[in-house]
Amino acid sequence: MTNSFRKILVLLTLTSLYACQEQCPLLSNTPNDTTQTTQQKNILIEEFTGVKCVQCPEGHDIAQNIADANNGRVEIVSIHSGFYAVPYNFSLYNFKIAEGTAIENLVGPASFYPTAAIDRKLYSGQTELLMDKNFWAGNATAQLQEPLRVKVNFDNAYNPGDRKLTVNVNFEYLEDITDAQSVSVLITENDIIDAQETPDGIDTFYVHKHVLRAVLTSAIGDLVTETTPAGTILNRNYSFTLPAAWNDTKCRVVAFIARNTPDSKEVLQVNAEYIRQ
Repeated sequence: MTNSFRKILVLLTLTSLYACQEQCPLLSNTPNDTTQTTQQKNILIEEFTGVKCVQCPEGHDIAQNIADANNGRVEIVSIHSGFYAVPYNFSLYNFKIAEGTAIENLVGPASFYPTAAIDRKLYSGQTELLMDKNFWAGNATAQLQEPLRVKVNFDNAYNPGDRKLTVNVNFEYLEDITDAQSVSVLITENDIIDAQETPDGIDTFYVHKHVLRAVLTSAIGDLVTETTPAGTILNRNYSFTLPAAWNDTKCRVVAFIARNTPDSKEVLQVNAEYIRQ
């Protein structure tokens, strides 16, 4: 190789490196694309709770243990509703929101606490969707064996500067669904420190998890047409600005699709992801 050719080769290499430094795009985690080629049936635990409920911390632990044992296949939404959810006068936050009450009325009402709906399904031996904490684990295990009928995937974007969130969610039908359905998109927040009644008294440093913060759809879900054939991909888009008081690193988007008939509210699939990856 001649000296002249070597000089030309070096010059071309340096030019290429410089051009890449000036023009190559930076990688970004936003938007977050969670489209999956494979997806398992996940389940939703809607736990009804309150800061003045002395037995509710046990319910929190039971729900969390179910989630921990199932490797990302269980999504918890902690809904503060009813008398027990009224904050203390020294509480830092009010976790009780109107949408939570509407959800309770849809699947309840709750006549005791803690109580939960698991995939909004009526299980054998039960007369209502909400159940005592002693039945959560067994029914969750059974529901995890159900086949996957609809995939739920995200392609979200979040700007931490102005705290604007755009949720793009799609529902991919793997089989025909002939019932009416509803789509729900929620925001939950983890690790909020505030007062909670416990068997040992009021713990002002209690760590609240999975707290329902907002509902981007209608509280009872946005209606989907009655017959949806296999192969259909249903897209829904939502926008929301996170309040400054919320910790955006602890917030999750939760999306699910459920049957919406007088006889069944069963959740077909749920998926979730943190707003900031």
